[in-house]
Amino acid sequence: MYEIENKSLAQISEDLKNKVVTATELVEIYFKQIEFYSSYPNNLNAVISLNSEARNQAQQIDGDFSNGIIKSPLQGLPILVKDNIDVAGLPTTAGVLALKDFKVSQDAEIIRQFKEAGVIILGKTNLSEFAHFKSDNEPSGFSVVGGQTKNPTFPDWTTSGSSSGSAVAAVVNLASFTIGTETNGSILSPAHMNQVFGLKPTLNKWSQVGILPLAHSQDVAGPMTRTAEDLAFIWSSLYSSETAETAITKATYFDFSDNNPIASYLYKTTTESATIDYEKFVPSTEFNDDDELTVILYEFKHDLDDYFKMHGSELSLEKIVDFNNQDRDQRAPFGQELLEQALATGGDLSHPRYANALTSVKDYSTSVLIAALKDVQVTVSFDAQVIGLAAMAGYPSISIPMGILGDYVTGGPTSIFATAKPDDEISLIQFAQQIKGEHK
Repeated sequence: MYEIENKSLAQISEDLKNKVVTATELVEIYFKQIEFYSSYPNNLNAVISLNSEARNQAQQIDGDFSNGIIKSPLQGLPILVKDNIDVAGLPTTAGVLALKDFKVSQDAEIIRQFKEAGVIILGKTNLSEFAHFKSDNEPSGFSVVGGQTKNPTFPDWTTSGSSSGSAVAAVVNLASFTIGTETNGSILSPAHMNQVFGLKPTLNKWSQVGILPLAHSQDVAGPMTRTAEDLAFIWSSLYSSETAETAITKATYFDFSDNNPIASYLYKTTTESATIDYEKFVPSTEFNDDDELTVILYEFKHDLDDYFKMHGSELSLEKIVDFNNQDRDQRAPFGQELLEQALATGGDLSHPRYANALTSVKDYSTSVLIAALKDVQVTVSFDAQVIGLAAMAGYPSISIPMGILGDYVTGGPTSIFATAKPDDEISLIQFAQQIKGEHK
């Protein structure tokens, strides 16, 4: 049997072209992986549904290879996508019971583009319900439809969310790569907790059309992989024109708090090809965290109802809240206060409260990152604040796994988080390759 465990995406792509392995064989290998990790004693609950058309798609791709039709380097690679991304014929549940049977007839724009590139959709991954915007009390990685996603390293650790299933599926190799979505931390945080690479592209770099929304001013879909090399392969396959001529020459270590000795140690021992300057940054203005919540509450109500209208559905946020209230124990066991708060806004994007909050969020986050990225290609942090800033500003960001520090009781996963200027994802990917010693 073809071994996928230690092969890069570039190697698998080359083997597909040379007929060392077929797309059909790859689909069967990944399906067996999914079955193994979805059953006792693993029960990771990373995958929420499988695509019955995957085998047919693979056979068509194999036919293309036989006829010398090469669509892209990604051709024949099977992937899993988060279950808030539309795939024709599959339910888009967002993990909530009200949408368990909500099927769409049209692919999300990013799925259409991946299919045109010859990528095979294996199925959907589990997630925190409504991208972790149903209740503050609900555990990360839990959905009523998919159950509790488990961390494969230490089952009692959180998987984080909301792209929990995508991160877990990536680390245990349930697909060639996976797709998650992020509004604020939902790619980078589960990538960190499960020690995979997660890239959040620039806002609107990947189309939001056909993705069940949380907030259009911050929602972004992005890839999750086991290596920086694989991340680079995906990006170069999609954006062949976006290649950097030279490696990263300068970055700043960007922090809001006291210098972290562990972070400094990791930096010094893992970075050789980039010049790192330590910089303690103190924002010049205050920021109210409630402003971001206000923006998301208004946009969620507005955007979700628009999403259902786009699909010709009579569903709405109000109907989902009412549906949950009929059996809260089964449908909303941890509550739904965030849905109720969003509903109360009316989704009126002309309201001064929304407009003022959006201006505050964008002005603050953008001004901080402009200062942090002055004269450097990337700025780096070991805490989550850079994640939030990049999310609010719409800048690209990345999570680079650095391994487990200590043990289950005293330690935890460590990662480097970095951001770059808009549309400069290639610098983040190159920086990740340098940090991990993968730069060519």
